[in-house]
Amino acid sequence: MSDESNISGYDFETHLTRFARNLRTYGLMIGPTEISDAMNIFANQGFMDRASAYWCLRSLFVNRFPEINMFDQAFRRFWTFEYFDSREVQEYKSDIFTGGKKFSRRRTETVLPEHDPSSGNVLFQPNPVGASSRKSEEHRDVTHLAEINSEEVSTIASNFVRSLADKPGRRYQSTRHGTKIDLRRLLRESFRAGGEPWSIPLKSRKPRLPNVVFMLDVSGSMDKHSRNLLHLAYETCRKTSQVKVFVFSTDVSEVTREMKSNTMAEALTKISGKVAHWSGGTRIGDCLTQLSTEFGFVLNRYTTFVLMSDGWDTGDPEDVSRKLSVIKRTVKKLVWLNPLIGSGDYEQATRTLEASVPFVDVFASSRNINELKKLPTLIV
Repeated sequence: MSDESNISGYDFETHLTRFARNLRTYGLMIGPTEISDAMNIFANQGFMDRASAYWCLRSLFVNRFPEINMFDQAFRRFWTFEYFDSREVQEYKSDIFTGGKKFSRRRTETVLPEHDPSSGNVLFQPNPVGASSRKSEEHRDVTHLAEINSEEVSTIASNFVRSLADKPGRRYQSTRHGTKIDLRRLLRESFRAGGEPWSIPLKSRKPRLPNVVFMLDVSGSMDKHSRNLLHLAYETCRKTSQVKVFVFSTDVSEVTREMKSNTMAEALTKISGKVAHWSGGTRIGDCLTQLSTEFGFVLNRYTTFVLMSDGWDTGDPEDVSRKLSVIKRTVKKLVWLNPLIGSGDYEQATRTLEASVPFVDVFASSRNINELKKLPTLIV
């Protein structure tokens, strides 16, 4: 078949699919889930400028620093709509996975052809609203998310807790360099010393233990980004007892007790058996309502509420903004960690994010470890 006959049936969906396959020849691990997410973005947003398209696709397809140059080369062809031949073979391949013989990926049901009957592509079916409303009822094994260097995340969690505990509480503790005289201790030592104590004991206010509520999006679009955020929540639970952790997609589940396990792997094993909505659809507004209704007692004026989500949602953005406005009036600070924020060119592209901006104190990136390191300084 000639190239002309191939090009005649060459539409944008085919172009995007072949662009992803072209990247796979360089060693990038891109499968149906990543391609479906990319199509969801374009189906929802329509035509985007070059910078927005670049960062959206790069956040989906690139996982390691050495892959950036390979992505950039292929993206130039993608943006100019240069034809990708299905039989095309690159002159070189990536050496990122040298020595690797097998790569296994978890099966997923986030791509469903019945979402859009008008599409002719039954393999990679786009969701026209940018996020799935499908309710998952399957318990998934997420123990593979424990494979990460936790030392850096532990340091981030320590700095995070320390930055939240900057204000003193009402109770006092004995200290060597206190600001007030500890009268009770002074009297006790006076009795022991016959009325003449050797020194004057001092006291100062104890730092207030920070109340933190994590609400982590575990829908299908967050599969690639939930690892670091789960580790941050786990390490924070190890630093202070005043932490509550919830995961959500179409429903909300509390996993605080599971997060207090001895190891991250053990915690994820327990979560796998408890949470039945992992990698499901996304209904942020409904889940915020459920949190306020069933677990409203965890939100108070001392609470730092941390919402971890990419903002893709199938519900009404106004529902999300109304619920966030209520939570904003209840808690001390509202923080939104978004894994898609990673550059100065990023725009709050979804309607949910646009509606939520007035009620969020801090929008911060959770794209990678380096971005999470900035979190403690941002929330001060």
